Amino acid sequence: MAQFSVSTQTLNATSALCRAGGEVDANGFEMLEEEFGKLLGSGVTSLILELSALENMTSAALGSIVNMSRTLSARGGALVLAQLSPENGGLLDMLNLREVLTVADSPEAARKMISNTRE
Repeated sequence: MAQFSVSTQTLNATSALCRAGGEVDANGFEMLEEEFGKLLGSGVTSLILELSALENMTSAALGSIVNMSRTLSARGGALVLAQLSPENGGLLDMLNLREVLTVADSPEAARKMISNTRE
């Protein structure tokens, strides 16, 4: 089990790229929630959440991601998940969350998606 990590890169005044990896345990969930809080506090309205190194998503992490997506949408922006592992993509399918969450194959494709939300 790899330790959870999260890092964020600012793309512009209202957009960011957040990379999460490892195993989302209770501590990892708190780290994710804290990072989302910082992003919202800094005025981010569009977020790319790159998850290629995320080993698994817990229901708590999924709930946090769905809530963040709704919050950003209410601010006129979007959350786009990028580079999901097949296992995590299958989890989204199983829970019918692809209708709720936007998914891109790559961070570059996600950037195009979030730029379209601001037009």
